[in-house]
Amino acid sequence: MHPDFWGDGYGTEIARALVRAAMEEMSMEGVYAKTILANARSQSVLKRNGFVEFDRGLRRVNDRWVDTVHFAITRERWLQIQDESKEAL
Repeated sequence: MHPDFWGDGYGTEIARALVRAAMEEMSMEGVYAKTILANARSQSVLKRNGFVEFDRGLRRVNDRWVDTVHFAITRERWLQIQDESKEAL
């Protein structure tokens, strides 16, 4: 995403829409995401959408090694979040 649009909530909305499509339209059992450790904003977007960190690793990017953080959300967790948001209304 272009930096001019950072911090406006677009990433959170996009991630939410992608997870919803994966669960509702594609009947997936879960969604996996990976980001570099230094990208705290991406990690925040994932956490706001119910993703849970489950692993860390290394990845080669532009001829150097960077730390990575791995996240996932299961269908069960996503459904629970949907129920909780309905109850909050």
